[in-house]
Amino acid sequence: YNWSFPASVKVAVDNIFHEWVGKPALVVSYGGRGGDKANTALRAVLSGVHAHEWEGRVELVLGAGVMSAANKGVLDEAVLESWVAAGKDKEVVDRAGELVKIVAEVAEKAQESGKA
Repeated sequence: YNWSFPASVKVAVDNIFHEWVGKPALVVSYGGRGGDKANTALRAVLSGVHAHEWEGRVELVLGAGVMSAANKGVLDEAVLESWVAAGKDKEVVDRAGELVKIVAEVAEKAQESGKA
């Protein structure tokens, strides 16, 4: 998507603008180089809708020659093994754990202020 995320994602975020306010988001991207630019672009949009400021992001590198298979929904075992070797499996679990803690904190603050 020319270094960004699909238009359908932008429409989805914009259509539920108010629901994003104050809520954390974990952005997991993939691509030949991990989807860094798309990840950054989506983080900027989430900031614009006032999502909770948290640097929750994971970038999964597919590597050269893998994109055509990935576009068909197929991942080579070597790619999965490279993610495990790079600790990406642990990174996804760790970031998801952080997200759960932040959601709990946000919910607790909302309850305390009477917004829940």
